[in-house]
Amino acid sequence: MRNITTAQIIEAFRLFDRDLDGRVSAREVLLIFHSLGAAVSAAQIDQHFGFQGLFTLDMFLEKATEILKDLDPVEELIEAFKRVDTQGTGKIALTELRQVVSIIGELSLQNELEEYYRSLDVNSNGEIDYHQLANELFET
Repeated sequence: MRNITTAQIIEAFRLFDRDLDGRVSAREVLLIFHSLGAAVSAAQIDQHFGFQGLFTLDMFLEKATEILKDLDPVEELIEAFKRVDTQGTGKIALTELRQVVSIIGELSLQNELEEYYRSLDVNSNGEIDYHQLANELFET
């Protein structure tokens, strides 16, 4: 998926450090990841950070690096699809696909995603199974 740089992580951390004390709350950690376009679950955050306490930038960078290294690009894309799948159908239309591209922050992927979209089985409503799309994109 997208490469998130240390500079981007630091910038996001500082945006959420509203009181400028050099720390963010455990609750804000998930929001920071989502602001970076990383589809990280609450369970992953709890596993690495716990849901209590405050985290300094150094602590956050260390743990964020671990989490980002372990992200599965297929699962990350599926999580992004789920954010726009308000009906919970597991299907996505081309317009929703464009929303996902903006969520993950990779505008360069738009043409590639649309090409894959057209090559997959599209149902009568113009929708495809986004699990299939994610797996096709990262097929090795």
